[in-house]
Amino acid sequence: MSQRPMKADEASSFFSALLGQKQNEQLKGKAAQEYESLKALFSSAPGQDLVSSNETVWGAVNAVTYYVDHVRSKAAGDRLNSSWFGSGSAMKEKAWVAANDLLA
Repeated sequence: MSQRPMKADEASSFFSALLGQKQNEQLKGKAAQEYESLKALFSSAPGQDLVSSNETVWGAVNAVTYYVDHVRSKAAGDRLNSSWFGSGSAMKEKAWVAANDLLA
């Protein structure tokens, strides 16, 4: 994943698909906010300045993981539960599968 380049426009498509955007449809509400956060984290999350993450598929997965683990929920207990067992875990798994699909 760290060897596969991914420019910002491809990352945007990756994130919108991850959030369930259908063709010719705009993301709304929470999904739109999550999309904007993920796009920003693709270039600014901790570690994104490393060669292995900067504009790579691994960087996109890292942005999703950072978002779920550190940004998405404000309460630490909720964040941990979601990250390990709930919707955050599902989102990270979906990102992992989508990233592997890009490499296939």
